[in-house]
Amino acid sequence: MSIAMQSTTKDLYPTRLAAEQWTDRPDPVFWGKWTPEAPLTRAQTESFVKNGYLILENVFSSTEIAALQAEAARLRAGDGDLDADSIINEPNSREVRTVFRLDEQNALFDRLARDARVAGPTSFLLDDDVYLHQSRLNYKPGFTGKEFYWHSDFETWHAEDGMPRMRAISASILLTDNDALNGPLMLMPGSHNKFVACAGETPDDNHKSLAQKAGNRRALARGANPAEQAARHRLCCGQGRYSAAI
Repeated sequence: MSIAMQSTTKDLYPTRLAAEQWTDRPDPVFWGKWTPEAPLTRAQTESFVKNGYLILENVFSSTEIAALQAEAARLRAGDGDLDADSIINEPNSREVRTVFRLDEQNALFDRLARDARVAGPTSFLLDDDVYLHQSRLNYKPGFTGKEFYWHSDFETWHAEDGMPRMRAISASILLTDNDALNGPLMLMPGSHNKFVACAGETPDDNHKSLAQKAGNRRALARGANPAEQAARHRLCCGQGRYSAAI
């Protein structure tokens, strides 16, 4: 005779409720322990814990950035044989806004996602091996591209992907200048310490409308069911209009 054992796990981040609610984050921000051999300095690690993000400049060479920019432009021009379901256009336009599943469809960006300069600091902060939860290429020209509204990636990952814990990194490799005139990426220091549960139920195919309206999607994760720590790394050299989120 066999007995089926059923275990239950408490949801630490309940969301899509009758009303919005804010709760403190129960998970750590930095999961490991700093040592002199770490790929980040102690000051960088402490800044990440305090602010929820880390900016690393000039990680890639100008030649590497130029190659990534050229490949991004080629894909947007329609020369990449991309799966139509992975392409999101700007609202009321045929201009490409976002390309999802980037690593599955492009060898150069697949290599970028595996680069130790990206994966190394991520693995260190999460204290585990990493896997790619999602990759995307965002095109966001200043004044003409539709805005990406304020949002929390983890709430979507948790509610729609089943990601149980805040153990992931969103690593944005920013390929053009990040300034007030060029569709800049903006972050809220300290916001990673709160979880904002959304009100309402999840509509069918919600990911498609979110991607087009607000760009609210996901990025790079760790070994066992991760979640976000609001880290946007200026891992490339520029910062804004074109960015590869991996």
